[in-house]
Formats: sequence, structure tokens, C-alpha cells
Amino acid sequence: MRTSRRLFKQARRATVIALLFSACINILMLATPLYTLQLFDTVVPSGSVETLVVLTLMAGVAILALSLIELCSDRILMRASLWLDHVLGQHVLENGRRGTAAAVERRADGSALRQLKIFLTNPAAASFLDAPWTPAFLIVNRAFRA
Repeated sequence: MRTSRRLFKQARRATVIALLFSACINILMLATPLYTLQLFDTVVPSGSVETLVVLTLMAGVAILALSLIELCSDRILMRASLWLDHVLGQHVLENGRRGTAAAVERRADGSALRQLKIFLTNPAAASFLDAPWTPAFLIVNRAFRA
């Protein structure tokens, strides 16, 4: 089996977990807009303090959960980048030790590995996981405007 296929198979679990965390994050992102809508639709007209307290507690718990899940997601991406750095770094070193690649290719491989690690530890990597949720947000936004 080719090295890249084997590595992708090994990284599949971390990718699935990161996608699940992304789903939770994006669902919890709706807590603040829904809180605001409920506040103006239910609490303001009725003047119910109990409803305000319950909605505030629910929104607070959702925002706290969102923060914790984002922290975990960042740690997962950090660990994935360290794992890739370790595994691919060994592969690059093996090719360099064998002398099968030219010095320019070895430097390019090392540079590509460094760039991959930087990308995975950057918050931009999480935005790729969040991109599929954009249509869902647009649909929810459209539904609440109607």
C-alpha cells in the first residue's frame, strides 16, 4: 500500500472526530441568535423574569459548551499536526538517508512538511471544517426571516 494511502487511513479517525466537533461548534453558534430572537419574541412582550433567567442560563451553558468544544477541537488539530510531523518527518528523513532524492527535493519536502504543520495549527484549518455549514446557516437565517 502506498505511503499516502496508509497515512490517510490512519488519519481518518482524527478527521472524523474533528468534523463531529465542527458540527457541534456550528450548532452551538446558533445559541446567541436564537437567544436574541427568543428574548424579543417572548420575554419583552410578556415581561416574564423567569423566562429571561431560563433563557439566559440555557444560552450561557451553550456558550460555555461552545468554548470547551472549540478548545478540544484546537487540541485535536494540534495533535494531528504533531502526528503528521512525526510520521511524515520520518518518511522525509528516510528518503534523505537513502539518498534517493536530490538535495533540492529533500529541502522541498521539508518545507512542505513545515507548511502543512503551520496550516494545521492555524485557525484557518478550522474554517475548512466549518465551510460545509454555511448553507445550513443561510437556510436557518432565511427561515427566521420569513
